[in-house]
Amino acid sequence: MRALALRTAEATKDINDLIQNMQANLGEIVELMDSGVKQVSQGVELSNEAGKTLEDIVSHSQLVAQTIQGIANEAAEQSKITGSISTAVEEVANIAKENVNSVQQVVSFSEDLHNQADALKVVVGEFTLEN
Repeated sequence: MRALALRTAEATKDINDLIQNMQANLGEIVELMDSGVKQVSQGVELSNEAGKTLEDIVSHSQLVAQTIQGIANEAAEQSKITGSISTAVEEVANIAKENVNSVQQVVSFSEDLHNQADALKVVVGEFTLEN
């Protein structure tokens, strides 16, 4: 019986030691769990911030795409207008050429008329009028 009591006492002491070790380890485990929970919370916050930042990037990217599309549309319109202006300038140049040709013809007709007038003076000069 004594041996049984000694073994029981030793087993009780061993169990007590195990319980104390478990309690000590459990404290560390709780601290580690608390630290892990804090890190997860920080990770969630960072993830939320990253999500908001990505939403901002998408929003700004859409704005940039709209701006680029607007610039492209304006460039196309400007190109059309430039083509119209170019056509109008060509028409003005053609009219100017026609005017130059017309002026050259007028000058030629004027020179011919001048020559005819000179010839007429000579012919009229041959007539003498008596008083």
